[in-house]
Amino acid sequence: MFEKRAPLAESGSPLVRTGEYAERGDYHRELDPSWDYYPTYIAKLEAVRAWLDRLPARTRVLDAGCGEGILVAEYAGRLAIEGVDPNYSSAHVQLALGPQGTVVTVWDDGTVKTPKVVMRVSRDNGASFSPPTLVSSEGSAATFPVLALRDKDLTIAWSEQSQAQHDHAKMAAPNMKDPKAVKGLSRVGESAVRVRSGRLN
Repeated sequence: MFEKRAPLAESGSPLVRTGEYAERGDYHRELDPSWDYYPTYIAKLEAVRAWLDRLPARTRVLDAGCGEGILVAEYAGRLAIEGVDPNYSSAHVQLALGPQGTVVTVWDDGTVKTPKVVMRVSRDNGASFSPPTLVSSEGSAATFPVLALRDKDLTIAWSEQSQAQHDHAKMAAPNMKDPKAVKGLSRVGESAVRVRSGRLN
């Protein structure tokens, strides 16, 4: 089993918004009708709500990549619903199903200053999950995890760079809302791919 490390702060730490959310805020909550995706987003919400409304009360639901937690908060009183990234800081959620009701989820947690790859494991088909376990290295920025699970053999890989490189990349990033903006490639050697393998107990 992966070594246990201190769980990431989920409630006591101030929320850090990154990327487009640092600029636009919770734009799924504060909807702008002029948003190009607005009609599609509204239609999607209506379809998902209709599906959730048909579920029996207290049905267990895992919302992976749940946005700003809109539906998680809305249905918390009727369903046993849990969101993997309720602060919309992780767009890279990976799920894998194993034997005997095992579900493994891995994502890059951007709710802290330095993004980290964390893991949670369910032993009851997703009815409940273990507390978050830190997978990536302390003090390094880790993103874009991928996950493979075969029987109980687990492998997780992710992209990792130093805190200084991560901070520089954020400051140097162009405004991609500008149609003329060009985002350059990272220098060779600035990031590394890390891999951890283990066996679930």
